[in-house]
Amino acid sequence: GGSGLGIVSYRLSSGSIELFYIDEDTGYIFTNNSEPFDFEEDPTEYYIQVEAYDDGLPPQSSFANVTILLSDVNDNEPEFDEDPFTFPVPEATSIGASVGVVTASDDDSGLNARVVFDVLTPNASFSIERETGTVRLESELDFDDLSRPKQIYLDILATDLGNP
Repeated sequence: GGSGLGIVSYRLSSGSIELFYIDEDTGYIFTNNSEPFDFEEDPTEYYIQVEAYDDGLPPQSSFANVTILLSDVNDNEPEFDEDPFTFPVPEATSIGASVGVVTASDDDSGLNARVVFDVLTPNASFSIERETGTVRLESELDFDDLSRPKQIYLDILATDLGNP
């Protein structure tokens, strides 16, 4: 082996090489796609083999296996599993009792898919558990009191914990 410093160049030799290209001088790997990858639709792992070679005579080379992992971005909003949710509540229901559960799903993953709930319309009769979506009775219902509505509407917000 000589002690000279040759110029090293890089090329993709196998794997998902149609989706990526490599800067032959720096070895930086870039996507070839004009469209961005979609975590929910595309594979989340790609494998390529990179060859580093010098300008010697004969050229010497070495190979490295590279795994490219896609990570999720928060690009989906939570969607309620029903709209509207309807929960019949008997008059004799105990304060603190669950009257129903609202549910929502989000096509992202991890914290981007974790959904929490809040009541947007203040209402003394009902509350919602932020983490579970459980709607609970907070005050006595009196169906004989004609001044109280027989149907109560709650506006509930579903928010994912992703950023942004």
